[in-house]
Amino acid sequence: MEIDVINILVAFVSIMLTGFLSIYLYRKQNKKSNEQINEINERAKKQLVEANERAEKQLAEVSKKADERLDKVNNGVDFYPIREGSINHNFYNHFERVIKQAKEDIYITGRGLNMDSRDKKIAEDYIKSFKNSLSNNSGLMITRVQYGENASEDWYSEFKELWQKFPKQLHFYVLDDSSNHDILHVATIDHQDSENCVTEIMLPTKKDVEDKEKEIAGSAIFVQKNIDLAISIKNRIKSIIPKCKKIDTIEKWEELINKQTV
Repeated sequence: MEIDVINILVAFVSIMLTGFLSIYLYRKQNKKSNEQINEINERAKKQLVEANERAEKQLAEVSKKADERLDKVNNGVDFYPIREGSINHNFYNHFERVIKQAKEDIYITGRGLNMDSRDKKIAEDYIKSFKNSLSNNSGLMITRVQYGENASEDWYSEFKELWQKFPKQLHFYVLDDSSNHDILHVATIDHQDSENCVTEIMLPTKKDVEDKEKEIAGSAIFVQKNIDLAISIKNRIKSIIPKCKKIDTIEKWEELINKQTV
């Protein structure tokens, strides 16, 4: 009987030890598995972060190259289309800002404005932008080729005052026969400065304003940082100067102004 009890106790202890050992081994294995899982998770997180960083870097490089390609294509082009039945105010506002920023020279062509009740303010602000540039920069040179003599008395009077104040900086020419040139109005600002040069190309249009047919600014573009284009436009403007009449005396200014009152 005692032997049976002892055997039972031994068997019971053996079972208990086996159970404890199994639990211990299970927990140990489970702990190891959790550690492995955590290690895998950490490694996965690190790889994910690294992958995101690489993707962001690659995206930034692609975006940069796209911007560079776009810059090469458009060279910083601003387009100002005319709206039906309206004066192109956006064009004039932008042009005035460009003129005020000029540092070295401006070459410009055009017919000018009639300065009637509708566009008088535009013309005044436009001429004022030249005045501000000349006042702030004694080294700035402006060359204007006027297409035809017909503009308005006020237009020429304003430029006459500007010329009297800056006779060495403002060179004003009138091209009598402008039929082959006034299809486009052009200008170039700081043509030798590759970083800051601006070229303006504007297609004028005719509209009936206050029962009169007038030529007003049509659609226009401004091209930045294209020095080849800027130099080309400057050379084209200079090439027609020999055909022009230079307005460089009070008498010539008065003659030009009086023609508008006839």
